[in-house]
Amino acid sequence: MNRRGRIIFDLLITTAACALIAGAAVAQALTKPYQQWTARETERLLSDSPWAQTEPGLVRSGRTDPVTEVVDTTITVRLRSALPVREALARLNQLKDRYDQKNEHDRTVIDARNKELLECSDCADYYAVSITPGAGSRSDLPAFLSSGRTAFELIRQNVFLENDKHEKRELKKFTRPKSPAGEAIFFFSRLDSKGNSLVGPGSRTVIISFDPRVFDWKKATVTKFKFDLARMTINGQVAF
Repeated sequence: MNRRGRIIFDLLITTAACALIAGAAVAQALTKPYQQWTARETERLLSDSPWAQTEPGLVRSGRTDPVTEVVDTTITVRLRSALPVREALARLNQLKDRYDQKNEHDRTVIDARNKELLECSDCADYYAVSITPGAGSRSDLPAFLSSGRTAFELIRQNVFLENDKHEKRELKKFTRPKSPAGEAIFFFSRLDSKGNSLVGPGSRTVIISFDPRVFDWKKATVTKFKFDLARMTINGQVAF
């Protein structure tokens, strides 16, 4: 086995082991209030969980070292309207602000800043999906998403949300990242013209798909992120 083959093999083994660890960390986190989540549990939920997936090889990187390239070409996709994701983002903000060490007044101020994130006024009408550079990546989001020159209509034609029955939802809104390394957010209607939900009875998965032109890299193919609704179910309800 050559060096590159050995690296890929080692990465596959490491990925499988990490998936088991990540699943345990997320399961442990969901048994307690989000305010008690550790940094590790929070990061796992936001990168490798029933509501988040991180995949390499999707964005251009000028670096040629195989190991570095894997990290620097990663993208993380999150089902951002899911309450566990919003709670994890709020907890991440708390950890950055040293919330656990603050007095009651300072905690109240931090809670006020996180209020809209947690309540998510858009989530009643829309499924929200976000895309960010993967953890540890030194690459930015593709210019297709981060540049203000890309028309909304063009983005709408190249990003899709559907279930396993091929029922689709149209992109209705798009929030551009505040910086090239930030978070882009896509908003899709929850209901179709007949009032049916995308994750109704009989649905097993939801799929977010990106056309290759989104990533502007010849190595990227039509990219689909599939999420298992059974794993996203909490107390009998799909969290999305």
